[in-house]
Amino acid sequence: MEQLKELTSRSGISSKRELIAATALFILIHSVAFSVLFVGSWTSSVLPEYVGYPLIYIIFLTIEIVLASSDTLYYGDPTKSRYARAFQEHFPSKHLARKFHLKEREAQHYWFNDIFNVWANPQHPHHDQWKRTISRGYSCRFIYYVIRFLEILLAACVAMILLQTVSSYLIDGRVSLLNVEFFSKYAFTLCVVVLYLVIRLTNRTSRGHLTGVWRRFAEINQLHIEWIDHNIKSTKDLQRTGLS
Repeated sequence: MEQLKELTSRSGISSKRELIAATALFILIHSVAFSVLFVGSWTSSVLPEYVGYPLIYIIFLTIEIVLASSDTLYYGDPTKSRYARAFQEHFPSKHLARKFHLKEREAQHYWFNDIFNVWANPQHPHHDQWKRTISRGYSCRFIYYVIRFLEILLAACVAMILLQTVSSYLIDGRVSLLNVEFFSKYAFTLCVVVLYLVIRLTNRTSRGHLTGVWRRFAEINQLHIEWIDHNIKSTKDLQRTGLS
């Protein structure tokens, strides 16, 4: 948990490369544990461990890549995803659209092309604000990917416990739920549940009560909105590229 707190602290995840590395490492650690506890004894008769374990990791990683490819937080429907709503709720472009009665796409063009992307220049006075926005956006994505992965992992744990229980009964005619092998699987599953609940509870997406990464992302966007209200009084101001 300390690693998660460090990754999503005020410095956050500073680049897409760090996001990919952190997500891949998180999946690797948990997929190895899952492979050893749930799959090792089953696959050893068919595949050697050095093939079976990486295969499980590749499967989990592929599922996560598919989930991440659509960038649900940015492009997702906020009416269908609580995470997309929490991420998009305080977009400065949405504030521009409401304030000047612009179309969403037009407001996005003004915000990114004429204002926000200009701040990417290290010499710009608002560059630090730009960096914090990028970092907190990646931190939101990391938490979202972790939550989705843990949901998949938990489903896989439950499915394997049920499958192996039924298999044991059909083969041996009895089920021993108190042996060390089953206990370790229950313990791991319980740890996954606890980790999932802790991350969810410390990163709430409730409307009007955001916490964790969602609150920090909303805070930095609120600074952008305040800057807009202070510096942009009409649509003519939107055309002054590189406002300081």
